[in-house]
Amino acid sequence: MKIKSVSLFMLVIIMLFPFSTVQALSTHNVYYVQAGIFGQLENANRVFNSLHNSGLTAYKQPLGKNTTVFVGYYSTKREAESALQQVNDLGYQASLKLASFRLKKYQKNTVYTVQLGVFSKEQNANRLYDNLRGYQYGVQCVSADKYIKVQVGDYSTAAEANDVLNEILKLGYSGFVVEEDLNHRLGLNSVVDEPDGNSGLQAKNYILRNDQYFEGLYGSYTMFFYKNENWNLDSAYVELKYQKSPIVSVEPSTITVLINDVPIYSEFLQKENSVRIKINRDYINDGYNSITFHSFSRITDLPCEDDLNPANWLKILGSTFVHLEYSKRDDSTSLADFPYPYMIQGLNMPLDAEVLLPPNPDEDELAALMMLSQALGRLERFYNKDITVKRYGENDLSDSNIIVISKKENLPAEYISYFAAEELALTNKNTVIREIISPYNPDSKILFLIWGSAPTFNKALNALLDPDIVKQMKQSSYSIADSFAINAPAKAADETITFKEAGYSGVQVEGLFEHNINYQLQIPSNWKPVDGANIHLKLRYSEVLDFDRSLVTVLVNDVPIGSSALAYDRAHDDTIELLLTEDSLSDSGNYSIAVKFSLYLDDTYCETRVDSSVWAYVVEDSYLYFPHEENKNLFLRNYEGVFLKDDTLSEMNFILPANYSMEELEAAAAISSYLGRFANSFGKSYVHTANALPENLNNCIAIFSAEQGKELWHEINDYAFVKYDLANQNYQSTSEIPLIGTDNIASLQLVPYHSGKMLIVSAVNKVGMDWAKKFLTETETIYLLNGDVAMINNQGMIKSAIFDPELKANLGQPVFSDRHNYQQQNRNRRFKLKVENIKLAIVIFSVLIMGIGVVIYWKR
Repeated sequence: MKIKSVSLFMLVIIMLFPFSTVQALSTHNVYYVQAGIFGQLENANRVFNSLHNSGLTAYKQPLGKNTTVFVGYYSTKREAESALQQVNDLGYQASLKLASFRLKKYQKNTVYTVQLGVFSKEQNANRLYDNLRGYQYGVQCVSADKYIKVQVGDYSTAAEANDVLNEILKLGYSGFVVEEDLNHRLGLNSVVDEPDGNSGLQAKNYILRNDQYFEGLYGSYTMFFYKNENWNLDSAYVELKYQKSPIVSVEPSTITVLINDVPIYSEFLQKENSVRIKINRDYINDGYNSITFHSFSRITDLPCEDDLNPANWLKILGSTFVHLEYSKRDDSTSLADFPYPYMIQGLNMPLDAEVLLPPNPDEDELAALMMLSQALGRLERFYNKDITVKRYGENDLSDSNIIVISKKENLPAEYISYFAAEELALTNKNTVIREIISPYNPDSKILFLIWGSAPTFNKALNALLDPDIVKQMKQSSYSIADSFAINAPAKAADETITFKEAGYSGVQVEGLFEHNINYQLQIPSNWKPVDGANIHLKLRYSEVLDFDRSLVTVLVNDVPIGSSALAYDRAHDDTIELLLTEDSLSDSGNYSIAVKFSLYLDDTYCETRVDSSVWAYVVEDSYLYFPHEENKNLFLRNYEGVFLKDDTLSEMNFILPANYSMEELEAAAAISSYLGRFANSFGKSYVHTANALPENLNNCIAIFSAEQGKELWHEINDYAFVKYDLANQNYQSTSEIPLIGTDNIASLQLVPYHSGKMLIVSAVNKVGMDWAKKFLTETETIYLLNGDVAMINNQGMIKSAIFDPELKANLGQPVFSDRHNYQQQNRNRRFKLKVENIKLAIVIFSVLIMGIGVVIYWKR
């Protein structure tokens, strides 16, 4: 029998042509990193093993008489370039490749693979691969986490895959057929913020991330997504993925999707499904939007079974997402649009600009860079920003928007002509802001921030942060003097953070039974809560509810903190106050608040009818009340608390070596931007470029590599927990973190320094500095820093430990008093018997007494 084996490379070619059964196909481009094509199998094995041990998703496949090894797949070029750099850092001359796939639109693209083994040892996987290759099968090795999978082919039908499996079983090998969605393998359902070179559109996905479970007859879940006002929306859809209990009936069980409470789709529940649902653009508003999933789930026609049976469940998969495609709105030469187009809020990488400095910037201009970085962090708190810094004359400036920071005397001659003489004269004291169309690219802009003095530069940035001021900037140029009045930043009154301040509007749920709503709030990480921290949930709800059974439950960071019954006499204006518990606290300042309603009508215990009169509404004035004191137990993962005073970065000090590199400068800018996420106001920043530590500093950040900062290490070693051996050029091993070989290692240390703290960010080389920046500025990695010292190797592997004796002593001490944690009660609720219940109890008691009397009388 001829084996119809298809390697992934062959699949690329085949899928360029439409299958007869596919009605709607679309082309998807994905990237992979070609590590090499090898004539000697031993060389291919060596490279594949190296990539596997580095944590990369590597593939090894036959290519004629040769063997190809590559890494992938990536849906964005940015991800692929990052992988390319990792492969090159391992010493291989890799290249970036593009593959095009013709895939079914709005459906799963299912392929079937014969899986023959999953191995933890490379030699076992290689042995099986070598044996099967001799039979001319389309065999491949795939690196998957800590294991290597050996598999054969990708087949369009299960029957074809089973035919191949039967042939392989005859050879004495074991295996089974695996069904896979090719979209998942190719990363096409991941977040994409990269322009489409053909359409000119950009895309944004909002992913559910965590699976959501519905139990019983009805279920509901609401999440939020964001549309920037500067996006011209082209199209939108939701990719809904779910699984149901096997015993749930296909009919009449249904799932319904609503956008901002408008139904857009319903279907009968399948065993599992992935369906793409188009969203009408008119249903999507600027700012936050809600998407709600409603389920109706039946397992039997018998009364009561649907709600009582635990097998009646539905799971909305965390890979469900909302997809927006848009073009950027044309921008006029007016500062009224700021921060657009330099920053596009709502994107995963929102910064769309490069910062340009003079050829030899002085410390004032470097300090201005740090203050600008803080402002950029403040403008977009939720997404990572990779700040690219360039010096004039060293790089190509044709592809992006540019923000120029310079003093008048250091401004490159090329830009002088854009300013009038009297305007430049003002910069002796004032800071001048000017925007022009880029001479390098007519589709881009240049924003000039010409330094006058530290106070005026700070006021200029605060003006650009104030939407009320920016809306008045109809011209392209403004001069900010020291006398310019800036509104004081809004403070959260009485230590409260409202849902409205976090960007949420009121949310309504409708229908019987279970409904879930999720909110995300952020507080400064240097706030340590004290007794009395609580959630004030303001509600309105229907008066026709069965108030014996209807209730609301609140979870904070996935921990239940309390439930409360709903009541008829509070239906128009209810406030539920629930105290935070010790195990619901977050040391990062992130608070996920889940509000879960259970809504019932009288006589609905075994009913299946839907009633729109059943509803509840969470008012946007609900808030988190957070009385606090200063938190001194700070780890690397919440290091921002060292530099914040409430929500203010009053003074920042950065220490760079005298001959700093651009990698060190960009790391400082990225850290400064990360700190800006947590601040509402800013003071002055200072950058010290020196070979010795400046005097009279308390809290500071020192950033240097071993090569540029050798002199700094002499002094910093006196404070560091993990010291650097200058003679042997490596970090010294400790009992807490034993080290062997530190060629590309990075070190992050939060150490006592005078009466404050020093954050020491050091690395052996550029690779280590990149890892240090990543771990200190990206939300996906910073939570891994579980101590006051972290050592990171060239593969991103991390070792953390706690060195500070005072920090060790404070660990394990309760935040709240025992009385708060173990005797808390809902202060708004007391058990009350209804009049109807009292009457019923009296009647039952009276009948019982009469019955006893009759029995006694009869016996006598």
